[in-house]
Amino acid sequence: TQNRWSSKYIDSISSLDVVNGEVINGEKYFNPSRQLTRLEFSAIVMRTFEKMYDEISPEMVFKENDTFSDYDSSQDWGKEYIKKAYEYGLIKGIEKEGQLYFMPEKNITRAEVITVLGRILELNLNYNIPENTFVDKDVIPSWAMEYVDLLQFVDLLNGYSDMTIKTYNNITREEIAKLCYEWIDYRDIELKKK
Repeated sequence: TQNRWSSKYIDSISSLDVVNGEVINGEKYFNPSRQLTRLEFSAIVMRTFEKMYDEISPEMVFKENDTFSDYDSSQDWGKEYIKKAYEYGLIKGIEKEGQLYFMPEKNITRAEVITVLGRILELNLNYNIPENTFVDKDVIPSWAMEYVDLLQFVDLLNGYSDMTIKTYNNITREEIAKLCYEWIDYRDIELKKK
């Protein structure tokens, strides 16, 4: 990952054991440009969340009947993260034919990631948030708009060099490393203000 724009973010997040990488033929790889699945994102966001918000209770009440129809098809290593993210109200799932699905192996979009991070941050903010300034804001999904506004307002979200946010694009592993890095940095600054 050296000599990539994302190197410092990947190194920092990896040192916190937030992102594990992949082991291929005994070698560990980060695969920065690979897209992130919804299951991988749940693990990363919950590991980061729990490192920063130590006042939250690790004991969650989880009723399997009240969750996703495809929960059992999720890989075992990720089930605890799905449970926690669902219980905290961070993930809502995708409704299809009256059933709620998590779709763990589906790639996650930038809009979905922004929405989850926004749900976490809005718990501690009490500001009037200005509208975002991205040039493609007309195609941001309505359910993600307030979170795009929020994340740009707190400087967690800069978008691309052409001032787009591309919310329908799938997020990559290096992009999530940067977002988590910025989120941790933001949390540190907020704690110092108290």
